[in-house]
Amino acid sequence: MPKTTSYKNGHELLKARREGMGLSLRQLSVMTGISHTHLMDIERGIKVPSMEKGFLLLKTLSIPMAEYMKAIGYEDIKGVKNRQSPRPRQDVAAFPI
Repeated sequence: MPKTTSYKNGHELLKARREGMGLSLRQLSVMTGISHTHLMDIERGIKVPSMEKGFLLLKTLSIPMAEYMKAIGYEDIKGVKNRQSPRPRQDVAAFPI
């Protein structure tokens, strides 16, 4: 059974995946066109990427949207009643979806 890792937030997931792939910030910068300083700020939770940059990071780092959604606090929406939109935790910085 694969190991499941729990992340406190989306930027922690992004950093863990980048490091797991053996990529430096500069290498990811070259791959995405996002400056390494901006990437560092995103990973530290100082900045929130735009939707475009967020999706680019997910794609480049092979992170499924469902995994990211869970990392930013969305719960399984099967149990949502009255067709209410699920909301992320308020303490989590995430790119707008």
